[in-house]
Amino acid sequence: MSYSYSNATSVCSLQWNPIGRRVAGDGTFGDGLQQLNDPRDVVLDLSNRLVIADIGNNRIQRWVIGGPQGETVAGQANGDAGDAQNQLSRPEGAVVAPNGNIYVADSANDRVQLWLPGAAVGQTIPGP
Repeated sequence: MSYSYSNATSVCSLQWNPIGRRVAGDGTFGDGLQQLNDPRDVVLDLSNRLVIADIGNNRIQRWVIGGPQGETVAGQANGDAGDAQNQLSRPEGAVVAPNGNIYVADSANDRVQLWLPGAAVGQTIPGP
């Protein structure tokens, strides 16, 4: 089984292996940058980095595949939950737009947030 993605500027392919291989996280749970806690959703950005909804740490992590640690791109690096614009609470998933914007399903806060590249705070997307 494999997954492929392509557009005008990039091509990505993942080959599934029945044995599996750790590509993110050190295998222990916690809130360190090398750790994940109940990751739920994984997508690839256009640079083939993993963008992980780290639901137990209330954050979105970006990770170079096989790298030693991730980078917090939405929410608090220490895993603190909350409803402030710089916090998330149990994010279920994320989508990365071609321009690098990250849209986060911030489930326990009942909102969708937009995080611009490098931003310290998100913007709540208004509903209908």
